Amino acid sequence: MNERKNQKPLKALLIEDDLLCQIAEKTLLEMHGFEIDTAGTAEEGLNLLSEKETDENLKPYDVIFVDIKLPDFDGDHIAEVIQKTTPDHITIPILAITAHLTEEKKHIWQGKGISMIIEKPLTENKIQQIMELIFTESRRLALLR
Repeated sequence: MNERKNQKPLKALLIEDDLLCQIAEKTLLEMHGFEIDTAGTAEEGLNLLSEKETDENLKPYDVIFVDIKLPDFDGDHIAEVIQKTTPDHITIPILAITAHLTEEKKHIWQGKGISMIIEKPLTENKIQQIMELIFTESRRLALLR
């Protein structure tokens, strides 16, 4: 199932407050070669990101998954904070995970720096789309900076 078996694992931060969803999403992502750090709140996630950014030359994560509705901040606010605090030469796609997606919200969230919105539940097909996005979005964002 892990198509990236002989490759370096993709590092990801998963910010999800629902423990059952966090476990299911983490397990599925790990099956596809992701190395996952988890946080249950936006504050925990931002702290993990801050700890990983100590070396300004290294990209702390290849991708950040964030639940749109967290107890302390909404996911779109987290995306804005991450973009403002991450050094200019580092680009990290931010993927929002939600159970409540509307076209209006989709356009608002994408305008706030979210690269992709994933409707729950996370599935095999969505993981493949995520993998493609990580590589194309990382290249696109790098060109913009």
